[in-house]
Amino acid sequence: MDSIVSYGPSLVILLLGCFLLLAAIVGGGLEIKELKIPKIEKTPRILTALLGISLMACGGFAGMISFMSPLLFAPAQMAPVPTEITSNYTPDTQYIAVDNVRFVQDSGLSAEIKNTAATMIVEADKAEILANYYQDASYLQSYYVGYALQQMQQNIDYIRQSGYIQLDDLDLQNSYYVNMQMNNSVLTIDECEYWKTYWYDPATGNLVNETEWTLVPQTISIELVGDQAFITAISFYQNNAFCTQ
Repeated sequence: MDSIVSYGPSLVILLLGCFLLLAAIVGGGLEIKELKIPKIEKTPRILTALLGISLMACGGFAGMISFMSPLLFAPAQMAPVPTEITSNYTPDTQYIAVDNVRFVQDSGLSAEIKNTAATMIVEADKAEILANYYQDASYLQSYYVGYALQQMQQNIDYIRQSGYIQLDDLDLQNSYYVNMQMNNSVLTIDECEYWKTYWYDPATGNLVNETEWTLVPQTISIELVGDQAFITAISFYQNNAFCTQ
């Protein structure tokens, strides 16, 4: 039904073009039930034919665009989440791409700083997914230090104590960065990320529970440690905090 509605305008234009071309060819004088085509002289017939051909071309082109646009501009798909995992299963994080990061406020910082910070955060998110799944904090050490790393390690300890395998999913298309600012060489980013978590029984590999998509407002601090940038602190907030979109 949706496809019929989307093709409706182009179909009307195409049919109108066919009607005008038919009128030009036969010269009018036809009557089909309630529809009557009056007689048309030679010059108007030529103009009618040209108009009909133009409308047919426009209708056909518009219809083709309506048909192709879902294929050409299809939104990025989330990673398929299995209902059962095996011992050789590897979380798919390829769909998490910095190209999907949205900034909803103009921070005044350069595009280079914003893109560099966004790239680091996205890679850190992917490392977090792997660290939680494998219950191994070594995935995090290229991105987190200090208190932020301690928070991530504590979360891994909690997962280990639960007795389940945890698989996290990040909806970066609906997530966004609210603000990014530099204060005394510390870059802070207010983020609104959507996460979902799945738990599996390690004995059977079966999915046993999952959450709804959850908005996670947070402020991330990035600092230079030596000559490398790290996430040094993460503050989480209750409710929607600054996430109003």
